Amino acid sequence: MTGLHCLTLMVRAGVVTHSQDWKWCGYCEIQSPPQRYAVINTAALLQLFGLTGFRQFQNIHNNRIDADLENGQLTREPGWSESIAVGHKQFVHDVQSALCIHGQHRTVQLEDDKFAFKEVQSAYTALFGCEKAALSPDNTYIWQMNS
Repeated sequence: MTGLHCLTLMVRAGVVTHSQDWKWCGYCEIQSPPQRYAVINTAALLQLFGLTGFRQFQNIHNNRIDADLENGQLTREPGWSESIAVGHKQFVHDVQSALCIHGQHRTVQLEDDKFAFKEVQSAYTALFGCEKAALSPDNTYIWQMNS
């Protein structure tokens, strides 16, 4: 089942040992859905994976997380973690529209079988060129202590 590798950043960082221990992640919302104000659209999720029962998805999801932990699969998937929104084309464009002016200069890209809404990539050195440059008389301050 692709697209289900969802160990939290906190697991990868070593803050918690299992996603269930970090209550602010998607794992907790899938395994213990809130009665109100859910972030995850469970109906769309079931349709995406071709399932009819949410309990079935919960079991698959939990088994996948446990297998990833057991196998040491603690890497992140850049397609998900480097995007603002990932999903079908209309959903991603809706997110872009909802951001109004903040979404104008960000791009929607087709990656594998899904669309991703991302920041425009730019070189770090373009923003911080002189700060990252090698030390020279032009960017060095000599500290002189008074004796």
